[in-house]
Amino acid sequence: ELGRKDDGTLYYTMQVVRGQTLEEELQKAESLDDRLKLLGHFTDLCQAIAYAHSRGVVHRDIKPANVMVGEFGETVVLDWGLAKVRGKEDIRGTEIAREIKELMDADLGRTTVGDVIGTPKYMSPEQAKGLIEQIDERSDVWALGALLYQILTGRAPFEGGNALEVRGR
Repeated sequence: ELGRKDDGTLYYTMQVVRGQTLEEELQKAESLDDRLKLLGHFTDLCQAIAYAHSRGVVHRDIKPANVMVGEFGETVVLDWGLAKVRGKEDIRGTEIAREIKELMDADLGRTTVGDVIGTPKYMSPEQAKGLIEQIDERSDVWALGALLYQILTGRAPFEGGNALEVRGR
């Protein structure tokens, strides 16, 4: 729901989803069989992102922490705060490019300003290089592939002490 209070203040409400993130589920998974049980949620995620893409929306921050596995088996894609609509001006483009540059030296385990633009382990090459104008649906598909790799192998496809190491420079 979106509305305006009597004093003119805007508000919105969101659904509460009880459960755990896909990241938490992956941490609990002790074997390949445990991780394979999460493939249904991955399929749901792919379908949600495909729908967003069909509407011209790119998520830009797909990662296990942004996927909620609900108590009743539902899959919910979280954190659309970085999403961009195709063909519309990216009002945060300059800011995001600056934050990517700052992220390159950041510790991956810490929360930093740069975390807003994505997570290095799941970033597409164009996103990791700060080429904001080149980020599109293919960037989301890259992130989906990285997440699928993690489900299948138990680890992220790219590891490192900071974003620069993850980027492979």
